[in-house]
Amino acid sequence: MIGRILRAQALATLVALTACKSLNSVPEEVGLLRGTGPAGEPLELNVKECEVAFILAGTAWCPHCKGEVKALEKEFRARQASGFCALYVSEDESEAVMAEDVKKKEISFPAVFWNYELMNALGNPTAVPAHLITVKGKVLEARLGAVGEKAMHDLLESAYAKLR
Repeated sequence: MIGRILRAQALATLVALTACKSLNSVPEEVGLLRGTGPAGEPLELNVKECEVAFILAGTAWCPHCKGEVKALEKEFRARQASGFCALYVSEDESEAVMAEDVKKKEISFPAVFWNYELMNALGNPTAVPAHLITVKGKVLEARLGAVGEKAMHDLLESAYAKLR
């Protein structure tokens, strides 16, 4: 029974994804991103004003997201003086879950709850990258799937090398 449900979900996802023309299109540039923060406050981040930006999408229930947030927190603290921006985009089911998750993970950089406009700015709403890196707003890297601490560090080093 579970196998049939999973196959049906996979088929439905495949149909939805193939019907979507911009599935594999990642934006070339990212500009102003708007969302709602953990306390319900409106937040904005103009990615073009950042030397380098790392945008991470995740959820409270995601096992590897905890490690990614911890790694991004470490990079943010080390690089924020050099024009580095970080943004956590919560894909949780509610703003209350996001607020609790941000508090539990002790995120000091901006975190926003997903919305259609924001997700569309980052790529197709059905296949938003798990992380996206920009250099002065121009997209350098966008991927689905987990990114480890070393890979995150190496990607950021590569982004900063493009500024030199």
